[in-house]
Amino acid sequence: MNDAKENKILNLFEFLTKKRRTIFLYTFSIALLSIIISVLLPNWYSSKAVIIPPENRGMSAAGALISDLPFSSLFSSFSGGGNEGINKYISILKSRRVADEIIKKYDLTEVYDFTGNFYYEDVVKKLNSNVAISETDQGTLEFSVLDKDPLRAKEMVQSYLQLLDSLNQVLSRRAAHFQRIFIEKRIDETYKKLAVYEDSLDAYQQKNGFIALSAEASSDISTAAEIQSRLLILQIQHNLLKSRVSSDNIELKKISDEIKIIKKKIRSIPPILKKSLRIYREIKIQNNILKFLIPEYERAKIDELKDTPTIQILDPPQEPTKKTKPKRSIIVILSTLLGFFFVIGYFSFKYRLSELEKTNPTEAAKWAYILKNIFKVWSK
Repeated sequence: MNDAKENKILNLFEFLTKKRRTIFLYTFSIALLSIIISVLLPNWYSSKAVIIPPENRGMSAAGALISDLPFSSLFSSFSGGGNEGINKYISILKSRRVADEIIKKYDLTEVYDFTGNFYYEDVVKKLNSNVAISETDQGTLEFSVLDKDPLRAKEMVQSYLQLLDSLNQVLSRRAAHFQRIFIEKRIDETYKKLAVYEDSLDAYQQKNGFIALSAEASSDISTAAEIQSRLLILQIQHNLLKSRVSSDNIELKKISDEIKIIKKKIRSIPPILKKSLRIYREIKIQNNILKFLIPEYERAKIDELKDTPTIQILDPPQEPTKKTKPKRSIIVILSTLLGFFFVIGYFSFKYRLSELEKTNPTEAAKWAYILKNIFKVWSK
């Protein structure tokens, strides 16, 4: 059995050896054809720019002013990271709005050879396939455009960056506008609440016969109010963090433990201070809110009117001198190898067919018919 199998392999090898000249000619023809095709393919050039992501401002403008407040840790924990700015840049660069502007400016419908009846979405898809956006390990954003014209590739990158900056300015000013309106309402509400609590404290003190608190009582109320204020902030922070992390998170456990300790302290507050404590606590909370909101309000007013560049370009685009594709050597090598194996497979099949004709002519005729029709389809 093994001898028969070895003989078949040897016979096939002998057959292929006899056909070596034909195999070489076919393979050489495929290699020559791949060289001609690769030479005819147009060169594509890539121009690249590197952008530094926006600094994380978060609550930084007001951070220095409220660092002594219990609110500071809350906002520092939840301010956005650097990825937020990068994701915003990527969203703008990939937007249909930007693509439409680029297609119109550079007449890409004609550049990409879209003529007659075509779908505009296909032009957008073609443009997007020639655009690459990636975040580097260093945290910067790389943006590149492929084009047959090296100068146009550079100019397209520049246009993308200009559109990124202008749209980012518009979006930032719009966000600042809504933020200013929101903060304005909150400041107004806070002032109204503060007036109500101050009137309540004044009425309570007059009713109970102590207009001016002793230094000791004032200190006790102030301390108790600080504890209550701290508890409120921790509870808010705990609820926000719980929605973002798992229950075994170290920071979440730390906050939970602190809440338990503060609740124990609150239970030890003398009953006589309860009413004054509640009112005094609310006054202190509203004052703390105002200390935070007013700097934020001023910053929102400035941002709403700001008209300065919003992106930082580390490496501006250059006109490329070296092509990016096609990789002609790879095309020729792969085409030649695939062609060689195809030719070997074809002649191996012919050998098997000739052997089959000796043992089973009907089956051989069937396979010959199939092979003939395959080549007929290919020739069409």
